[in-house]
Amino acid sequence: MRLELGRRGAYAVRVGVDLAGHHHSGRRKAKDIATSTGVPRAYLAHILTMLVDAGVVSSQAGPTGGYSLADPPEHVSLLTVLAAVEGPLQPTECVLRDGSCGADGTHCAVHETWFRGHEALREHLAGTSLASVAGRAHSA
Repeated sequence: MRLELGRRGAYAVRVGVDLAGHHHSGRRKAKDIATSTGVPRAYLAHILTMLVDAGVVSSQAGPTGGYSLADPPEHVSLLTVLAAVEGPLQPTECVLRDGSCGADGTHCAVHETWFRGHEALREHLAGTSLASVAGRAHSA
């Protein structure tokens, strides 16, 4: 079983943690974010646009501009960051059937267990702030 983030989600988390770690320093330039996170600059622009569009990150143009979290890192969860770039983190495909579980009015035998597992993951991500992750990243 593979339960892992795709590249877009992983890069978005890296960006969020970087911005959280520099929250008190002010706005960050894209080139600095790219350097510290290892996210390729071309892809970083796409990730930052998605995060700005979702209201997770704010941007300001100009020589003193850059990117920062729209809210304090204590108030931004990993779920918020991931949902901004991945969409809602909920299963869409049935484990036992082709298509959406419940599309025909019935649910498969593992529906409740599978959806509870996903909900537990969502709740954990929602309860994990960028501040807490950034704090662990700086102490590592």
